[in-house]
Amino acid sequence: MPAAIGTLILTAVGAGGFATTAVIGEATVASIVGTVALTGASIGLQLALAPKPPEPGEQKGQLTTRQPVPVRRRYYGRVKIGGALMFSETLDNTRYQVLALNHGEVADYEQHWLNEIVAVVVANQVTNAFLQSGFPLVGIIWEYGTESDLGFGFLQAQFPGKWDAAHRGLGIAKVLITTGQPADQENFTAVYPGGLPPPYRAVVASTKCWDFRNPGQDRNNKLTWQFSENPVLQILDFHRHADGMGLAPQDAVYFPDPKLATAGIHFAKVLDALGISGELTGRLRPFPNGAAAMQALARSPDARPIGCTQVTEIRNTPGVALAGPLPKEFELATVYTAGVCARATLPEQAKHLAGLLSGEAARGAREQAGFELIA
Repeated sequence: MPAAIGTLILTAVGAGGFATTAVIGEATVASIVGTVALTGASIGLQLALAPKPPEPGEQKGQLTTRQPVPVRRRYYGRVKIGGALMFSETLDNTRYQVLALNHGEVADYEQHWLNEIVAVVVANQVTNAFLQSGFPLVGIIWEYGTESDLGFGFLQAQFPGKWDAAHRGLGIAKVLITTGQPADQENFTAVYPGGLPPPYRAVVASTKCWDFRNPGQDRNNKLTWQFSENPVLQILDFHRHADGMGLAPQDAVYFPDPKLATAGIHFAKVLDALGISGELTGRLRPFPNGAAAMQALARSPDARPIGCTQVTEIRNTPGVALAGPLPKEFELATVYTAGVCARATLPEQAKHLAGLLSGEAARGAREQAGFELIA
């Protein structure tokens, strides 16, 4: 089903005061521009550019997973995570394990955790725990997930035929954990409480994001991107990336007239602000008004079309779906006010009509059409 994007916040104010929030369609303006919120993430948009982010919380992906084909994970913000087991072999009383943490480059490893201990790592050796006679038994080597990572190349010599040049894991942030076996087996539980080598987790400043507001960043050059806890930029990256919605390359964009229609004028400004108007040349499909654009979108022969207009026009068009709202920095509010003319021939009936439209009894119908109460 083609998807449409609401670009306006239409505020219809009557006797009771009500409003309609423009939303982004299933493959939204963020699909092409990468700025739409996901369901459940729109509240986070209010926190954009917050001066002090919260401490990294518990993540569902903290445990080491063992699966033939593990889930590929891509994290945003500052998080505490475990990884998917890529490799596990033992040689000369030492276990070698490679964990895949994040698909895509991470900005920094801030802490390494073993069990509930924050590890102090010196020259890739854990020096504050898991020692035998002062000698470190646990080592940690990490890679950031760049295209130039070495992929723990020394494992090729250690495990020929099991780890080779094809295992570099380019674009995957990963760690190699080595755990040595104590020489004195009677001291095993003293070195490794619980009788097992410690599970690994990391606190990372995770995926770098393109900031369209920064002229020093190039959306086509990941080397210019930076870590960000701005949820708008995180959602932008999610929508553009293949691991997310993969919606960057839309083949047709349906919207109202960019010169005469309010929604179309605003949408054109959004495209200009994001610097992608030129990229979309040849894919833009303007129509005289939003209703006509949505009807055309519903019948579109294009493989991956999207659309943008007012939410009420989207919801009134069969075959077009809605998603979340535009970020605050891209919204447009229009206020509608119901009034009664001073020389109205039927003023009481006019007031009654305004009351019906804006009263509590009609709230359900308004919300279904896309209107919301003004806060």
